[in-house]
Amino acid sequence: MNEYTVNSIRSSKGVGRFRIGALVALAFAAGLAAWLVVGRGGSSFDLSPVKPIAATALSAGGLKTMADQVGQPVYWAGTKAGSTYEFSRASNDDIFVRYLPSSTAVGTKGRFLIIGTYRLRDAYAAIQRASRGKNSVAVKLPHGRLAVYSPLRPNAYYFADKGSHYQVGVFAPTAALARNLVLQGLVTPVR
Repeated sequence: MNEYTVNSIRSSKGVGRFRIGALVALAFAAGLAAWLVVGRGGSSFDLSPVKPIAATALSAGGLKTMADQVGQPVYWAGTKAGSTYEFSRASNDDIFVRYLPSSTAVGTKGRFLIIGTYRLRDAYAAIQRASRGKNSVAVKLPHGRLAVYSPLRPNAYYFADKGSHYQVGVFAPTAALARNLVLQGLVTPVR
């Protein structure tokens, strides 16, 4: 069980209805950020927002069940006491796990930890290319994993394993949390 504390997360209490606009904005921002930092390996870029298929509040057990059903890895940062895991899958199969305080409704706006899993042919090569960018910092990690981040956005890290067809994005409320999760190897596939 991975436990960590985030003191700067803002949350709103109460039960609210799911706001599709918030999820569309989240998926678009995360997809755009991933492409800007790491690239999708192509020469053209479609700026149309990625449409979310669904967002669901899950327990850790429910997240494991969902990960078993989607047919691809789903990365997360392990369990966190008092959290609900907001699972969403975009029409292009990008998957997001957002950590919400258990009293926070799915779709609530705020600065929450998000782990994104992106299908990308030769994700490791994309990370290598991004690491050579002007505002990029490469971080070699154990087991052949390579991460990259920008000092302009130190709360967003991207990484891939050698030979993997999945790139992982870690978007945290603070740079320290993003760095710790990635450097300590706490972001792994749901098992």
